[in-house]
Amino acid sequence: MLYQLSYGIGRFEAANIQLFFRYSKEIYGKFDNYRVPIYKRLIAKRLFEYMKNIFLIGMMGSGKSTIGALLAEQLGYYFIDTDALIEKQEAKSVAEIFRDKGEAYFRMLEKALVSDLPRENAVIACGGGLPCFGDLLGSIQNSGMVVYLSADAATLFSRISKDTKRPLLQNFEDFKALLEKREPIYQSAEVVVNAACALEEVLVNVFLEAKRKIKV
Repeated sequence: MLYQLSYGIGRFEAANIQLFFRYSKEIYGKFDNYRVPIYKRLIAKRLFEYMKNIFLIGMMGSGKSTIGALLAEQLGYYFIDTDALIEKQEAKSVAEIFRDKGEAYFRMLEKALVSDLPRENAVIACGGGLPCFGDLLGSIQNSGMVVYLSADAATLFSRISKDTKRPLLQNFEDFKALLEKREPIYQSAEVVVNAACALEEVLVNVFLEAKRKIKV
């Protein structure tokens, strides 16, 4: 995989990135107990000198929370999941908020949350609809780099079809139509990464594409 990692960077840096993401599969789903050794954080800082926020957008099932947590750990950034914060604030799941108070209320909570986010040193996993309402896409674009984790509808739906906690999910055709509606907005991101491949590959590609974009 080293030749893939060499895109836009030197071979020494590519080798370090390969080392630095090597254990991502081992820590999948174990973020609470995982702490990145300081030497890895120093490598990350040297390779990726970017102080502003990194926002991950995309449909449910694209891996925003998983990739975001891993990326934040590797860079020594804070990790924020907007849906999780709202659920904690309201003491309800996103689906329950939609059911009890409606989508408009939930979007109001998202807007208030975005205005209170830190301005730097955070990886932020955005709810699937967050960039699609009001001026929130512009707000996050002004606050950092926006990365779209892209995948086809069938792949995404297969990942979440058994999750009853997801709002706006009825059947595959409804899901596909929702993706098609949101796709043009998602494509406005500075960086687009294929999220249909293996976790480790997605993580490395997010890192490399973001780094390449900063250098342009």
